[in-house]
Amino acid sequence: MADDPVPGWIRDVECDDPRKAVPAIRALGKAQDRRAVPGLIMAARSPRSSEVRMRAVEAIGAIGDAHAASAVADALADPDAHVRERACHALARLGAADRLGAAARLVRDADRRVRMGAIAAVSALARPGHLTPAIVADLWSAALDDPDEPVRTLAAEALARQGATGADQVLRAALARGGPSADRARHSAHVLEVARGRRA
Repeated sequence: MADDPVPGWIRDVECDDPRKAVPAIRALGKAQDRRAVPGLIMAARSPRSSEVRMRAVEAIGAIGDAHAASAVADALADPDAHVRERACHALARLGAADRLGAAARLVRDADRRVRMGAIAAVSALARPGHLTPAIVADLWSAALDDPDEPVRTLAAEALARQGATGADQVLRAALARGGPSADRARHSAHVLEVARGRRA
C-alpha cells in the first residue's frame, strides 16, 4: 500500500518558502482531504505571500468544508485583488449563504475580476427574491454603470435570475436619460430577456 502523502503536504503548507508551500496547497486542494483544512485556514490568513493566501482559499473551496467559511470571508478584504476574487468563488462553492452580504460589497470593487467574482457569488448564494434592497441596488449599479461589458452582462443576468422587482422601471429610466446609460440599459435589457426566456 502506498504511503499517505497528505501529512507531508500539510507540513509543507507551513513552510516559509512559497515555492514549497504553494505546490503542497494545490495538491491538498486536488486531494480534497479535510485533514488539510486547519492548515489551509492558517495559510489563507498568512502574511507571507499573497499567492499562498490565494491558493489556500482556492483549496478550501475545492475541499468544500463550510467550517472554513470564516477564513474565506476574511479573504474578501485581502489587499491583493487575486485573493479577493478567489475568495468570492470559494464562498460560492462552499454555499456560504450567511456570507452573502460580505461578498456583495465587492460588487463595487476597483478590480473588474473581483466585481465579476462578487456578482457570481451573489447569484450562486442568494435564493430568488431574498436579496436585500441594498444588494439589488448594487447589482443594478453594476448592470447599468460598470465600465466593463462583461460585468454589466453578469450583473444583468444575476438580476434576471433573482426576478428583481422594479427591473423594468430602472431600465426605462436609463433609456429615457439617453447617452451611455441608455446604451448600457439596452444591453442589460437584452440579457434580461434572454435569461427570462431560459427560465420560462
